[in-house]
Amino acid sequence: MINYKEQTEKLLEFDLVLNEVYRCFLSEYGIEFYKKNFIDKELKRSEIEKVYIYLSEYRFLKTQFPDFTIQHIFEFNFHLNKLDIENYVVPVEDIFNLGLLVSNVRDIKTFFKETTNQNELEMLMHKAGVLFYDTALLREIERVIDENGKVKSSASKELAQIRDRKKSIQSEIDNAFSRALNAAKQSGHLHEIQESLRQSRRVLALQSAFKRSIKGIILDESESGNVVYMEPAETIYLNNEASELEREEDREIRKILMQLTAFLAKYKNLIFQYQEYMAEWDSIQALVRFMAKIDGSIPKIGNKFNLKNAFHPLLKLKTKKDHTSVVPFHLTFEEGYHLLVISGPNAGGKTVTLKTLGLLGLMTKKAIPIPAEGNSVVPLFADIIGDLGDLQSIEDELSTYSSKLRLWNHMMKCANQDSLFLFDELGDGTDPSFGAAMAQSVLEKILSHKSIIIATTHYSDLKKFSESRKDTFSASMLFDETKLEPLFKLSVGFPGSSYTFHIARKMGLNAEVIKRAEALSESEKVKYDRQLFKLEKKEKDLHLQKKELEKSEMELKKQLKDWNRLHLDMDLMRKKMRYEKTLLLQEQIAEKEKELKLFKDGLKNKKKLEELAHEQELLNEEKVESAKTSKELFKQIHQVDPNQKLSIGNRVQFIQTNAIGIIEKMNKDKVTVIFDNMKSTISASELILLPPEENKKKAVTKRLIAIDRSSSRELDIRGKFTYEGIAELDDFINRALLNNFHEIKIIHGKGKLRTEIINQLRQYKSVTKYEAALPENGGEGVTYVYF
Repeated sequence: MINYKEQTEKLLEFDLVLNEVYRCFLSEYGIEFYKKNFIDKELKRSEIEKVYIYLSEYRFLKTQFPDFTIQHIFEFNFHLNKLDIENYVVPVEDIFNLGLLVSNVRDIKTFFKETTNQNELEMLMHKAGVLFYDTALLREIERVIDENGKVKSSASKELAQIRDRKKSIQSEIDNAFSRALNAAKQSGHLHEIQESLRQSRRVLALQSAFKRSIKGIILDESESGNVVYMEPAETIYLNNEASELEREEDREIRKILMQLTAFLAKYKNLIFQYQEYMAEWDSIQALVRFMAKIDGSIPKIGNKFNLKNAFHPLLKLKTKKDHTSVVPFHLTFEEGYHLLVISGPNAGGKTVTLKTLGLLGLMTKKAIPIPAEGNSVVPLFADIIGDLGDLQSIEDELSTYSSKLRLWNHMMKCANQDSLFLFDELGDGTDPSFGAAMAQSVLEKILSHKSIIIATTHYSDLKKFSESRKDTFSASMLFDETKLEPLFKLSVGFPGSSYTFHIARKMGLNAEVIKRAEALSESEKVKYDRQLFKLEKKEKDLHLQKKELEKSEMELKKQLKDWNRLHLDMDLMRKKMRYEKTLLLQEQIAEKEKELKLFKDGLKNKKKLEELAHEQELLNEEKVESAKTSKELFKQIHQVDPNQKLSIGNRVQFIQTNAIGIIEKMNKDKVTVIFDNMKSTISASELILLPPEENKKKAVTKRLIAIDRSSSRELDIRGKFTYEGIAELDDFINRALLNNFHEIKIIHGKGKLRTEIINQLRQYKSVTKYEAALPENGGEGVTYVYF
């Protein structure tokens, strides 16, 4: 009996997709593990979603810790069942590989034990934590095997003695051979090549005429017979002793490995768990690598298809290799839809789209990432069965259409809401009128079971059928009617024309033949196809209009954003200008008060004093209003939170002087603040809440000031806003200190800015003195600062 699921997988070329996945594995054992635990079994939804979480976390892990490696996956199964056999010995290279595997297990567990990314790696941390790790296993392997995969001399006392004796003998052999070689040189009996290696022994290369002149054993001779290779008598005994030591070493190593094998037998269950554990890690890393190869993502499992920028995985890999591009498609099954009928011209991409949907369903069933944009949704289907291509069965003596009918009968029997059925060129294979009617009947039967169906067709009756029901919808592959070329773009909403006569004209078919074919065609179907052509053209026009509207909307949004930013900048500039004006007004009020006081002191007329008192009262009101306005503007410019809540220990800034201090105590609206060594009680409305000192320090450490010996010792901040001038002063002083300057010159003018600069200079501990310049050098408009 035909297995239609396997047949569909083969026709969809799912095996080729799996081969691409297998290429991402690090080990054959990892592939076998994946086949056994993923491919050869039906995964539950919870199992698939768990794997997808692993993949998501592993992808994040590799972005944060690129050095995290899965590298030593080794299958030990061949030995596991033999470990209990008496005198059984595991080869040293396999024990070495086992040690690498166990060390990788240790490294993974150590990594997750020490990592701080607990939320992002929650599932992987849990996976790493559940496996028991026994330090004794790796410790014993490392006691015996070194980092090069050789048995250590320290593995046993006897082995150490044998190897020490071997070194001694080898030294004696080298000395004895050197003596024999020098003697042969002096006698002139050596051939020009002098020495060689035969049967793992150093030999003299003698001219054959002198082979009886030197004592020893001839081990070989050249093909011409002109050269004989002789082991000198002085080394024969020593080489024999060395060979015996080699055999003793092999026997001792075998004994050590036999003991180590017996030790490993106690851990065979744990060893099996370790190799399965590493094979699962190999599966995880392979799927993440495959996801990167296809530019894919991890889908969500839902009830309906909702795909964004989906494409055929094999086509994607091919285009990446050829440095070409693939046209993706979007597709959403709205609630209540169960059948999608795709129509359009030949070679326009209908079959590719159909197969892509089938492959995405199969890939999701096996927890494989899909070639689509993130957050795409794919249903989990129990059965995915397709009527794809020629199903003719020579073995059963069935025609193509008979094979289709048998397949359709199977589909109708197993149809349920968890089934996905694929029909390529539906209705084909028999008389068109009867074929379309039969196909429609089959679709109606399957739809009664709420299965999901994707079908491609050229038949007008089936296109009309897809438009006639509430649970079906149409799509078409777009076609450029000007160039008469397919665009390979899926357009959802309307069926598409087959462009039969258009393509025939492009191919240069006889015009009379085409005209006759149109006349022979059923007039109603020709009209329907023409109507589809018009609808398709209209849809393209609407699509272009939509693109233009979207482009215009984006430009408008950008202009609006730019306008808003400009408006905010202008508003901020206006506030800064008003703020500077209020500061200037306060200076003028102070000067006026000073003048009034002096004038008042010189007056004795009572009436004039009353007028001056009234003038003073007006000035006081103006002073209060100006101070209030400047404070409010200062808060707006610095975006002070109007709802800020102060508490003891907060860092704050006094608006009037920019001084920074710490709140010591609070009494309703009155706040006592410590500025350096001075306490002051201030209204809460006069203070700005600052971030903690530590945060400030952290932010400051990121700002680096380069030492520049050629930098100026003069700073000109005339015309600057106060906050700008202070910022430039701070930066300038830092640079001066780094350049080891002892004196700098600040040009600030004689207005309010001078007062603020002087106040700021008082806060620098490195400043030892500051003084105004001489009148000829600028007077009070210039300040010299000394460090």
